[in-house]
Order: sequence, then C-alpha cells, then structure tokens
Amino acid sequence: MPRYPAVRHFRKTRQVVRVSLIAFLFGSLLYLATASVTVLAAQSDRGIVWWGGLFPMALSHGIACFWVIRKEARTLGRRAADWIGALTSAALTGLSLTVAVWLSLRVSLSMEPHIALLVLVVSSVIGLFGLALADRSATS
Repeated sequence: MPRYPAVRHFRKTRQVVRVSLIAFLFGSLLYLATASVTVLAAQSDRGIVWWGGLFPMALSHGIACFWVIRKEARTLGRRAADWIGALTSAALTGLSLTVAVWLSLRVSLSMEPHIALLVLVVSSVIGLFGLALADRSATS
C-alpha cells in the first residue's frame, strides 16, 4: 500500500467508480433481459419457461456481487468475508431481480418476439463481460 494519501485516495475512488459502473451495467442489463422475457412470455403458451432465460444474468450478477463485496470485506477475515459476500450478493441479486421484474411489468417495452430473444441473448453475453470487469475489480 502506498504511503502517500493522495495515491491511496485515487485508488479508492477508482474502485468506487468501477463498482458503480458494474452496478449500473448489471441493473440495466437485468431490466432489458426481464423486459424481453415479459414480451416472450406473453407471446408463448409456456411463458414460465422463458423466465428461466434470466438465470444466466442472475448468476453473473450474483457472482460479480460476491467478488466485489468479498474483496471489500477481506479485512474481517477470509471466512467472514466469504459469508458476507455470499449472503449480501444473494440478497442484492434477489432484490435486483425483483425490481427488474416489477419495473418491466410496469414500464413494458414493446418489441417483436425475435427482437426480444436477441435482446435476451445479447444481454446475457454482455453480462459475461460485466463478470469479467467484476473479476478485474476484485483482483486489483
């Protein structure tokens, strides 16, 4: 750790900006994916199956949350950091999904089913890039 306070402050600020960027990215992607699933579920006889398409996004969100939170909680010890990271990431992922579903049902996007499927696939792929960004944030 550098002994100059300005350098330490710059690194901490950079970390906060990176975590905020990850949170915004995943929040936007969760909303887009959920909005596309609501369109696909409304058009299908087996609408419940389309909700499973949110699983990759939710998993990426949970893992990214876990990595970032665990890094910040490392000062409490490895075991405590793991538990805090797991519980907090599960709670935040559940809350984020709940808000995304509520918002997508209230503010529905009108799109064709093939566009909705494309949005779902692309948002899941971009979620993997967000996961890579979170990994970089957790290891730096």
